[in-house]
Amino acid sequence: MRKNIVLITGGPGFGKTGIIEELKKLGRITCHEFARDIISSNSNTDSDLLPWKNLKRFQKEITMRRQNFYLSVEENSDFVFSDRGLPDQVAFTRYHGNIPSFELTDLVRKYRYFQKVFITPPWKKIYVNDEIRKETYEEACCIHKFILDAYIELGYLPVEIPFGKPSERAKYLLDNIV
Repeated sequence: MRKNIVLITGGPGFGKTGIIEELKKLGRITCHEFARDIISSNSNTDSDLLPWKNLKRFQKEITMRRQNFYLSVEENSDFVFSDRGLPDQVAFTRYHGNIPSFELTDLVRKYRYFQKVFITPPWKKIYVNDEIRKETYEEACCIHKFILDAYIELGYLPVEIPFGKPSERAKYLLDNIV
């Protein structure tokens, strides 16, 4: 099954959220990054739904939310834009030294996104750490490589988004969908 969900992906902190926000301003249907929401809402609680407390549970929750989002988009809908997709879970699993589960492997083969996947390349100038993004720039670059490899392995066509203001990057994406 393939849907018109256009993914914007890449390592953490390379500008995906800014592009998603610009697309939303343009009236496009968008889906934000689930990991930030989960970490933000659980950081000051006793919950173990945090990557540094229970990585496996955290990844399962993100996978479930990404799957639910995928299923919520109607077939033959106009383009919908998402900050990451299920293949990112494969990449993050591998980055952490684990093998993707059969369930995850099945999902990424079953639920297909728009063929072109838009990649935000490493960009040190805009990279910042915060309470949620704790990776160093070097770690973010390593994660980026795992992400790119996962999408290529799954048969997607990566399209790198040039550096620029979020509005310019969103325009580039829209101009290069087809």
